[in-house]
Amino acid sequence: MFKKMHKNFKLISPENVYYSYKGEIFYKGIKNIWNYETISFKKSDYYCTDCNTILYNKKISIEVNTEDRIKKVNNIYACSNCKKFHIIEKDVVYTYNAENEFEKKLYELDELKEDIEIFKYIDKEKDLENK
Repeated sequence: MFKKMHKNFKLISPENVYYSYKGEIFYKGIKNIWNYETISFKKSDYYCTDCNTILYNKKISIEVNTEDRIKKVNNIYACSNCKKFHIIEKDVVYTYNAENEFEKKLYELDELKEDIEIFKYIDKEKDLENK
């Protein structure tokens, strides 16, 4: 389940970006870590302030289970360092802490085309274990 969180990421400001003579992009104080071969996840303009790592996102129409209700979202962001997925809305952020399942869920999302409810029942087994 995606849980409501404090806003723990920011837009990358131009002051944090610089270029090498070869035209390579570098970030001042921000890590660009992405060790996954994904097709549809692209580097975003946001970075995680918890670990200073750039978030990657996928544009997709999907329903996810949040602690408020089931929401239809168009973007899912991933932090490869924290192993979390984020949904960014105007005033609120929803976060799913994938931990050891991060890579599995990432590749499942990467292969999805449209309208698959991959996160809807993610915590069902964990909920049963905790009862």
